[in-house]
Amino acid sequence: MALAYGLLGPLTVSRDGRPLDLGAPKQRLVLALLLLERGRVVSTDRLVAGAWPRDAPPSAVPSLQAYLSNLRRLLREPDVDGSGRATPLVRQAPGYRLDVGLASFDLEDYLAAVRTQAEAVQRQDWTAALAAGEVARGLWRGPLLADLADEDWVQAASAALEERRTRSRTDAVLAHAATGDLGAALDVARTLVDEHPWRDDVAALLVRVLARSGRTTEALDAYRAYADGLADELGLDPGQELRALQQSVLRGDASLGAWPEGSSGPRSSPTPPAAATVPLAHATRSAPTTDDFVGRAGPLAALADVLGRGRSGRTAWAVLSGPPGIGKTRLAQEAVSRAVRPGATVVWGRCLEEEGAPAWWPWRAVVRALGADPGVLLAPPAGADADAGRFLVYERLEELLRGAAARSPLVVVLDDLQWADATSLAAVASLAATLRDADVTVLVTLRDGERRPATEDALRRALSAVGRTADARELAVGPLDAGDVAAVVGTVSGEVLSGPDAAALTERTGGNPLFVREYARLPPQERLGAALPGAVRAVLGRRLQVLEPAVLDVVRSAAVIGERVDLPLLALVARLDAERAADLLDGAADEGIIGPTPGGTGYGFTHALLRDEVLAGLSPIRRQRVHLRVAEVLADAPSSSTEEPLARRAHHLVAALPLGEVTTTVEACRAAARQAEEQWSYETAAQWWEAALGAWDSAPHAHDDPDGRDALLVAQVQALARSGRGQTLLDLVESSLADVQATGTTTTVGRLCSALLRSAGAWPWTSGGDDPLPLLARLSSLQRFVEPDPVARARLLAAMGVGHGYNPDPRVADGLTREAVAVAEEAGDVDALADALLGRVLTYVGVAAHAEECEALLVRLDGLGHAQRDVDVVLRHTVSTMSRTLLGDVAGGERQLALGAVEADRLRLRLLRAQLRWAEFGFATWHGAGDAQELLNRAIEAHRRTELYELGIFELATNLLGLDTGHVVEWPQAFQVREDLTWAAVRAGFAGDRDAADALVTERLAVEVPTVWLTLGHLTVLANLVADLGLTHHAATLVEQLVPDRERLAMVGQVASCGPVALPLARLRTLLGDLDGARADLALAVDLVARNDGGPATMRCALAQVELDLAAGREPDRAGLAGLAARAQRLGLHRVAHRARELVARAGQPPAAGARVRG
Repeated sequence: MALAYGLLGPLTVSRDGRPLDLGAPKQRLVLALLLLERGRVVSTDRLVAGAWPRDAPPSAVPSLQAYLSNLRRLLREPDVDGSGRATPLVRQAPGYRLDVGLASFDLEDYLAAVRTQAEAVQRQDWTAALAAGEVARGLWRGPLLADLADEDWVQAASAALEERRTRSRTDAVLAHAATGDLGAALDVARTLVDEHPWRDDVAALLVRVLARSGRTTEALDAYRAYADGLADELGLDPGQELRALQQSVLRGDASLGAWPEGSSGPRSSPTPPAAATVPLAHATRSAPTTDDFVGRAGPLAALADVLGRGRSGRTAWAVLSGPPGIGKTRLAQEAVSRAVRPGATVVWGRCLEEEGAPAWWPWRAVVRALGADPGVLLAPPAGADADAGRFLVYERLEELLRGAAARSPLVVVLDDLQWADATSLAAVASLAATLRDADVTVLVTLRDGERRPATEDALRRALSAVGRTADARELAVGPLDAGDVAAVVGTVSGEVLSGPDAAALTERTGGNPLFVREYARLPPQERLGAALPGAVRAVLGRRLQVLEPAVLDVVRSAAVIGERVDLPLLALVARLDAERAADLLDGAADEGIIGPTPGGTGYGFTHALLRDEVLAGLSPIRRQRVHLRVAEVLADAPSSSTEEPLARRAHHLVAALPLGEVTTTVEACRAAARQAEEQWSYETAAQWWEAALGAWDSAPHAHDDPDGRDALLVAQVQALARSGRGQTLLDLVESSLADVQATGTTTTVGRLCSALLRSAGAWPWTSGGDDPLPLLARLSSLQRFVEPDPVARARLLAAMGVGHGYNPDPRVADGLTREAVAVAEEAGDVDALADALLGRVLTYVGVAAHAEECEALLVRLDGLGHAQRDVDVVLRHTVSTMSRTLLGDVAGGERQLALGAVEADRLRLRLLRAQLRWAEFGFATWHGAGDAQELLNRAIEAHRRTELYELGIFELATNLLGLDTGHVVEWPQAFQVREDLTWAAVRAGFAGDRDAADALVTERLAVEVPTVWLTLGHLTVLANLVADLGLTHHAATLVEQLVPDRERLAMVGQVASCGPVALPLARLRTLLGDLDGARADLALAVDLVARNDGGPATMRCALAQVELDLAAGREPDRAGLAGLAARAQRLGLHRVAHRARELVARAGQPPAAGARVRG
């Protein structure tokens, strides 16, 4: 099943000759970007920028992931052995790569034909050039990505390809002329002039063909027409080369008849400069950019500028400096590969670190690469004195570089210049002074802080000479940021590094690419451990070898204490007086081991890895003793550091295990965790609870007190919940429950389920992360295990019930949660009953049919006085923002919002506060508030600080806001329902494609979906669309589904309101001709809107009344309707205004034939 990709003309993909549906416009843009890179990695950021070039929405990344998922499915083909299905679209840090493989690809085929044609022209094989040109012409279907031509990046790529096409057709002119087919050459040349009327080279081509044909007068007329047009249109004169060509025609130069060179014999090779007696066979040509390079946008741009100036007839220099391993050489490689144009010559001269390298070592490599013999060119002339001989060699070297640059732009890279011999450095200084006006760029890499005493003066003079040149740049190469570090790890190891892990590794390595790569080669579990990769240790070890033993001892104690040097604490730990400790630290500072911290407020290790190398010199037992000593000192004396003493002491006690007491360590971690919670730093608290658990489990009899361990585990889960780390929490609970089955108790299961129920705030715990299924399976497997324990069983059933909220069979969740309440009631445990009641509430939160039940359950829950009542009060307020509104009490819902926000802020419940941000936005959409968009942005920002499920929710909010404004975006399939069909139908309807909308409504109504918090709101959206488009055949089905919730206000969770259900019901009944039913429904809708200050819904009700009047044959108030349209337009409610104008147009028209009217 062969794929074929087409980028010439409109974007196409076909399989076995049958075109594939490439989906939405932005999905096509993503595919086009991937194909343009032809197998290279395209970063996520670039894909987002390409699909959303202006103001990418908050939902851009989730939408991109949905498009990529669709493309994977679309492009998937059988494996080579037929055993499975592979996709050419793969994830590869820092983005994605589309492996075209053996598939047909018209752009690649076209470029290959053009390259073959150019190579044939270069060697004057005119028959081959004609054949390749014909292949290229046959492949051309039209401009690159013609259907996406409005995008800026497509225009840029298309312009570049058009230039290649112009060169190809120029080569075709040469080949036709060389083989004597002057008519064909003239046709192509005239076509090129028509397409490029103001290009000297194209005009010259036509003049040459006409002159070669013996049509001198026409050649001069063509020149004159071009020159006159250029002056009239642009106020310019032809260039010097074209003017010289005109003079040649006027003189009747014989060379014009022999054009192009080689048409009557082989081309003669140009004579190289005297020193270069061998072709440039060893020079390195520009290479494609490699995929393992990340970041460095600023330095790359600066180097591109330098390389550009080095191609403009003046020599340019750049010096890249930085510490070992920071990536200077790699940056030079990447800059050269990206910036040099095809045909440029790149040569490298690398300096040797070893002492005693031969003189001229880096220049020997340069000379050899440029085709000359370094033994000859760099040897001083016989009989010359030393000074004269040296300058003669410099002149030879300069002549060689100039000669190479005359044939093609030249780039010379001198790598690790700090190790160069004095003679080579003197040559650098000489060339910087004399080589000023050639197409040459010299890039120098230089290590900070490493100089050879014997050549230090020569290096300084060379760098000074370079610095005095007019086109010199000095670039300090800095560290990688966390995003780039994650990309490097992905390239080296294939892993996707989390944000926190990337930040930790960045801090640990200082963003040094060498160190990052060495760490990336370690197994993940060792990456943040104590072991240092050998290559890194070799770099750092030499820094420590020069320290005196006494200095090294105090540095080791300082390293155990931390990266920051706390002198008073260090003196106590090392049992030294402060003055002596300071003297010893001065010795370390002299060697650059420690230095001022950022801001100059103290001292610390100059690099985190230096500290690690110091620690590596301590045996484990000695290091643990120092940690224990630090903890003892901290227990008795305050620290001068700004760090909290409790946290510092806990850290050292944990590190001192197993030497220290486990009980003391656990209590220290507990104290640090509680202090963090008091400061509302729940992420930190979760880390300390985890440390306490680790210490607890290290004791020989750790499982003798399960209640004590459970307390620590539940505290960690609760801290994760309060910090919004939902997926982390789910993973922890799943792994902990797995352990329980082997060694734990039923009580632990119950406590974990209790914590799980509250882990996602007022939403089902399944929304706390991206993948709840493993945990749901684990819960199900524990039912028999908890059978003897009714408290644990009630809690497990409640958690399972919430987890099955999206189950297509509604009886599953209903049965589990009812059983949970019954078991808890029979057990008589108030905390278990609270969990069971909460489980049923969270199973049906936001579901209209259960709104009254949820309110009753919340009242009952509030009166229990259970252990977690403080958190559950906020949960009650948050849930009630939905249930009160569903019941038609918007003001009551807003009161619950206000109360919940106060309590969530007081208890620092970040996740619940984020959910209440959605409620603020939802009420704003109901009232038609002008700040709805601002509130949406706040809600998205708060949501992103949690690990709540994201896919689709930002697009959903945008669409609900856009129902009145007319701005609706694609919605990816999400939440295990098919409301993506609803929004696809809305988009089709808004675009005027009634047939497509009808088909999508049919498809959506045929799908059986569970009744969840999304369902009623989307049914009202669908019903309003059916009424707008007059799709009468769908009306009865929707009426049947909406009637049970007729008295409700439709909500989509806390995200937004969709108006009274009675409103679309009235419109559907009007469509069906049931006018009495429509009047009753509309009266109910008007009452609900009036009682609840409905804003845009008021206008919608007015429009529904006009629809009803028209159906009853009554003339509506046209002036009032026109005024409503104008008001809606001013408020930005464009769809409301559009509907009002439609009804103005309909007013006065006779009823449609066959219309059914009852009542």
